[in-house]
Amino acid sequence: MKTLKRTFLYLLALLLFIFILMVIINLPAFDEELLPEVQAIKEIKAQPYSVNNAYPAILALNSASGPSLKQATKTIRDHLNQQIAENGLDYLNQEDYQRLIGKGHDNSWKNIYYNCKSRTEKNCMASLIEDVANQPISDERLKAQLKRYADLIKMTDYQDATQIEFNAPYVAFGSLQQIKRLFLADAYINHSTDEYLKTWRQDMNFWRMVLADNHILITRMVAIASVFNSINSLSTAINQGALSPQQLSELQRQIKTLSKKELDMGTTFDYEFKYGMRFLEMAETERKVGNLIENMFYQPNATTNLHYEFATRPLKQVSALSSVEYYQHVTGENNAVKFTSPFNWSLTTLYNPLGKQFISYAIPAYNDYVARAHDLNGMMLLLKLQIEIALSPNQPVEQVITQSKYTNPYTLEPMDYNSETHSIYFECMDKYSVCELSL
Repeated sequence: MKTLKRTFLYLLALLLFIFILMVIINLPAFDEELLPEVQAIKEIKAQPYSVNNAYPAILALNSASGPSLKQATKTIRDHLNQQIAENGLDYLNQEDYQRLIGKGHDNSWKNIYYNCKSRTEKNCMASLIEDVANQPISDERLKAQLKRYADLIKMTDYQDATQIEFNAPYVAFGSLQQIKRLFLADAYINHSTDEYLKTWRQDMNFWRMVLADNHILITRMVAIASVFNSINSLSTAINQGALSPQQLSELQRQIKTLSKKELDMGTTFDYEFKYGMRFLEMAETERKVGNLIENMFYQPNATTNLHYEFATRPLKQVSALSSVEYYQHVTGENNAVKFTSPFNWSLTTLYNPLGKQFISYAIPAYNDYVARAHDLNGMMLLLKLQIEIALSPNQPVEQVITQSKYTNPYTLEPMDYNSETHSIYFECMDKYSVCELSL
């Protein structure tokens, strides 16, 4: 009995010692310094918007009709630049958004035409073109929007907001994409093929610029979806025999696959981390990380460093992989980049256990987002293959596919062909996307 009691007291003393040790080593004085790369991301400051920056113009596109895009953009840009000078904020708050842009201006035309989504729907633009041909555009608000869009895609720079908060109003990207698709459909129906191709190139160049220079996840996803729409639009024109061999040959030379900057999400992940850092800071300031006892074992800087080391850094490594390397990573053929949990049952967990547990839950799953850029790159190859097939009318389709240098971006094998639907395709890495073009 005495032995049992002594053992119990020893265990109790040990537990008390561990508890006191944990309290001591988790005092604020023992918090880490931020990693240099983390500190650099934290210190990113807002820069004034230039005259050619398309970000204020995208906001202005959906403001009330009346002023030109240039005028509406200047009003928003001047307001944002004044904010940057005064308090370093480069985005609109809810009140300013309502005052400068408002809502409901674009409701009159939204349900007139098919709202297709090329990334997830085969032959999407073909359906929209047929819709617009049957219902020529007459809505005055939509006409004004299309005119503004024509001016938007002439802009040469893009820079997202850098200091955005979670409660900031969303940019009306949905309306923007509807306008873009109608803009291309209208150009295809009502302009000569040379004019349509000029419009198509300008639109494609604009959205590839946005894809390369953005740093907000939603902007990147919208840019990818927009380029999908552009590919689908041109594919429809090729499928319908609207383009001459000379035009097709010129397109074959001009269309380029995505650059490393367009493929790599590293900058996006840095900014996702920056916005996540604000969430952690806010939670710590308001003592909402855990309960009273749990908060005693939370180190803010150490947790932020863990977030970068266990989530952001490996995500950036995955994002820097080529399409083949990414495919091998996802399928398990190449495990060069590993995601692990910072929480484990060892003595090291005595320091900042709540932060480690918190980051274990917070490690995100971005595979679909990373995959979409690689899928888009594959769609560029698929489009070039479609052009090659169109330029080889006397050769069997299967032969052209087998001999083509435009192959599956992941396996480097020939693209697939469905003889029943007369379409070429490859399996998308993003399970929600459709990587197929009709011939």
